This record gives sequence, structure tokens and C-alpha cells, in this order.
Amino acid sequence: MDAQQTTPDAWPLASVSVPKKSSQKPTAAKNDKADNFLIFAGLFLLLVAVATTADEDRFRDVEITSTPVAEDIYMLTGQGGNIGVSVGADGVFLIDDQFAPLTEKITAVINTLSDRPVRFLLNTHWHPDHTGGNVNMGKADTVIVAHDNVRKRLAVDNVI
Repeated sequence: MDAQQTTPDAWPLASVSVPKKSSQKPTAAKNDKADNFLIFAGLFLLLVAVATTADEDRFRDVEITSTPVAEDIYMLTGQGGNIGVSVGADGVFLIDDQFAPLTEKITAVINTLSDRPVRFLLNTHWHPDHTGGNVNMGKADTVIVAHDNVRKRLAVDNVI
């Protein structure tokens, strides 16, 4: 194929004939198609609403628990990846932060371990059960640290 054939101007165009408008009323088949479309659209919107509510509700009953590992070192568990917590005189260091809707619960447990702020957060990898709370933690002035490749993965839409 030469260069002239690959340009849009050289592409063949199909001709389409449009039927003339009729003064007749729509047939029953056309009404059925319209009704089917409306039913489908309504069901789709209902499913989206149910899925959104289910996503919000899936974290409602999650309990964040703290397990001592060593002096001033804890593991938090809840929904998804575990969280490492190191409590020091200058603040709290976190390893991962689970899902965004759990940030308040996570922070509440951390507040039982220390009255110091979370100063640093280390993301081990990009999965949302390890990085989902990043936005919330960032708003709380937490410094978020990760490998360059983790940052690259977080900067684009990802599907697991």
C-alpha cells in the first residue's frame, strides 16, 4: 500500500440512502424497541446505584485492630493489606494505609497508640488496599514515600 492510500482523503466512502419521512404513526415494533431501551436504561441506573451503595457499605462493619509486634511497633489489620506502625517521640511512621473509607478508623486506632501525628507513610506497592488512604493522609500533611515505580503506577488508572 503506498502513502497516498493510507491518508483519510484516499479512503473510500460508502454512500448511504436515507428513507423519506413517512406520515404514518410508529409501528408497534418501533414502540417495543423504545420501551425495551427505557427498561434497559432504568435497570442499568438501578444497578449502578446498588453497586455504589454496596461499595460504601462494604467498609461500614470493618474493625481495625492493633497487634503489638515489639516495643512501639504494631500491626494494624482490617480490610485488605496489613499496616505497619512505628511509634516514636517525633511522630508515627506507617507502612501502607488500606482503603480510603477506612482512614478515620485507622487514625482512631493510631491515636490510641500515640498522641503524635502520622509524619511518614511508606507505600510498599500500588494496590488500593495498600495505597487507598493516600489522599486522606496527604491532606493531613503526612509525607508519602514510595519507590519511583509505585508512583508511576499510581499516576495512571490501573485495573487489577
